[in-house]
Amino acid sequence: MKYRIALLIFIMSMSLFAQLVDVGVTIEMDNLRPQEKSDLEFLNGQIEDYLQDHDYIDNKYDIAVPIRVSIFVTSSSLSGTERSFSGQLIVMTESNDLQLFEKNLKFNYSQSEALIHSPDIKSLATILDYYALNVLASEMDTYEPLGGSSIFEEARSLGSRAQMSNYSSGWTERLKSLDELIELRYFRQYKYFFWTIVDLESSGSLKEIPENIDKALYYLEEELTINNRNRFMHLFLDAHAQDMAELMKLYGNDKQKAKIMDLDLDNHDTYEEAFKK
Repeated sequence: MKYRIALLIFIMSMSLFAQLVDVGVTIEMDNLRPQEKSDLEFLNGQIEDYLQDHDYIDNKYDIAVPIRVSIFVTSSSLSGTERSFSGQLIVMTESNDLQLFEKNLKFNYSQSEALIHSPDIKSLATILDYYALNVLASEMDTYEPLGGSSIFEEARSLGSRAQMSNYSSGWTERLKSLDELIELRYFRQYKYFFWTIVDLESSGSLKEIPENIDKALYYLEEELTINNRNRFMHLFLDAHAQDMAELMKLYGNDKQKAKIMDLDLDNHDTYEEAFKK
C-alpha cells in the first residue's frame, strides 16, 4: 500500500518548495498540420515549469501533489497574429483518484509569449491556475475536514472573473463542475477519514483506526444517500478500493466489512476477495 507519509518524504526529496510536483504534460496533436504542430513544440515543457514553479496556497502541511496533464488538440485557427487551439483537457492526480476533464477546451497560445503568473486573466494560464487550485483544494480536504473550502472558493473567484473577461469560453462549464466538487461535503469528509486511517497505520496508532473506520463509513453512506453515482466519488473509491480493503481486513470488524461491501457496490468483489484471505 502506498502511504502518504512515505510518498511525501519521497516527493520532498525531489523539490523542497513545489506544491504541484513531478508534473507530466502530454500534448496530442495528430490532427494538426505541420506548422500548427510546430507552434506547440515547447508548450508541454512550459506548462510543466509553470505549474511546478509557483506557490498557489499557504502550504502549512507541505502538500506536494504529483499530477498529469493531457491535452488533445483537435483543431487550430489563426486570427491576425494570434492562433487559437481547440480540443480536450484532462488533469489528474498520479494515483488517478481525482480526474478533471473538459471536452471543449479553447485557448490562445504563442511561443513568443511565455506563460507567466499574473493576476490578470489570460487564455491558457488562467485555466491552468484554476485546475491547480482544484487539485490543491481536493488535497487539502484530506488534511482537514473540508479543509479545501477556502481554496475552492479562490478557484470560484478566479473562474467568475474569467467568465466576465475576453476569454470567457468554457468558464460556465468549469464553474458548474467546481460546484459539483464543492457540494460533495459528506464525501469530502470520507476522504479525510480514509487518509486519517492510512496515516494512523503508518504511524503505528492502531487502536484509533476502528473508530475512524466508523466515521469514514458514516460519511460515505450519507453521500451515497444523496447522490450514489457521482463521478468524482466513484473515481476515488475505485482508485483506493484495494487500499481500503487491506485496511479493513486488518482493523475492521465484521459489521464494518459488510457495510463497505454494501456501500461500494462497484468494488464489492475487491473487498470480498480481500476479506476471504
